[in-house]
Amino acid sequence: MKGHSIKIEDNFTLTRHKTLELISGLPIEDLCIQPAAFVSPLKWHIGHTTWIFEKIINEKDQNPSINSQFDFIFNSYYKGLGAHNLQANRGSLSRPTVDEIIHYFHQINDQVLSKIKRGEIDSKMIELGIQHEKQHQELMIMDLKYILSQSLGLVNNVEHFECYTPTEIRKNNWSSFDGGIKEFGANNDGAFYFDNEMPRHQEIIRPFEIQSTLVTNGDFLEFLNADAYQRSELWLSDGWDWVNRENIRSPLYWFHDGKTWQENFFGQRREINLQAPVSHISFYEADAYARFCEKRLPSEFELELSLNNQDISDLWIWSNSSYHPYPGFKPFKGFAKEYNGKFMSGQLTLRGGCIATPENHYRSTYRNFYRPENRWQFSGIKLAKDIK
Repeated sequence: MKGHSIKIEDNFTLTRHKTLELISGLPIEDLCIQPAAFVSPLKWHIGHTTWIFEKIINEKDQNPSINSQFDFIFNSYYKGLGAHNLQANRGSLSRPTVDEIIHYFHQINDQVLSKIKRGEIDSKMIELGIQHEKQHQELMIMDLKYILSQSLGLVNNVEHFECYTPTEIRKNNWSSFDGGIKEFGANNDGAFYFDNEMPRHQEIIRPFEIQSTLVTNGDFLEFLNADAYQRSELWLSDGWDWVNRENIRSPLYWFHDGKTWQENFFGQRREINLQAPVSHISFYEADAYARFCEKRLPSEFELELSLNNQDISDLWIWSNSSYHPYPGFKPFKGFAKEYNGKFMSGQLTLRGGCIATPENHYRSTYRNFYRPENRWQFSGIKLAKDIK
């Protein structure tokens, strides 16, 4: 996000209101369950983002927590702030109730706004809290899609989720890029960036070509119809083990009704649009598909070059780059020092944003990251190839 067009208190209020909008109209049952260890209950997201703002406003003065038990329940991974509930156990707690969490939400909002108006809080930390909450808004949509998928055929009225449908794309083209020494990462221009986007530095790039559009469902169906999920030569060793261990035979949310391939869209059945981008793909599947096409996945730096003059993508794009620190990386200060750096092991980088990324939250330097088997995020594929 480059620059601020609204005051920090207005940005804070709008962001917090958007979080409640995401659960508006949903039955309370949808807010409380956790059907998989990688999914968090929606009520937990609301409590956690509120708890982060409480930590921000209390860090300097070291004020006691409103509820010390919330420090255990709503802490995600900040070891420096004490013990916390394991992610896989977040759905095992019926308390605090949704009403209690919403009360907590408004209670902390009032305290934050009061401190902002009195000039008693660092606006940069509030901005970090806002950007953190926007990350969780995207996670809430990912988690809700998975939660509702468990009730296939029982969910009605999903029209308001249509905005999270990857759009139809036209015939693919390739874009060429010259090689050389090029600069990557965030500029020190006063705008907000996460610590993992910095510092700006140089990388050597070889000449390459990259697809200008995402791989489609129709493209990926050719891969599936070629029995690629049963062909070990296409898969990384870990990917082949994952395919067989989890009995993976198609992208997440695809199913065959005996006649055609369908998709599970927020708990409703619908026909797969062959012209739309294939989504909810793991790195293992993306890499195997690239090998099937005798191409490769782009590096995160090739993606950054190709995204510099492009609007937000429909899907996060897998790169073949491990998620690691840039040369000279320095984490945020305070409790936020644990924000990104501690995850720079065993994960792959994705670029481009997606249809669930909140407004004004994306930039071409943004580095998302997931484990190679993860696919409940809105992820897709672009292919690359070297220019000889």
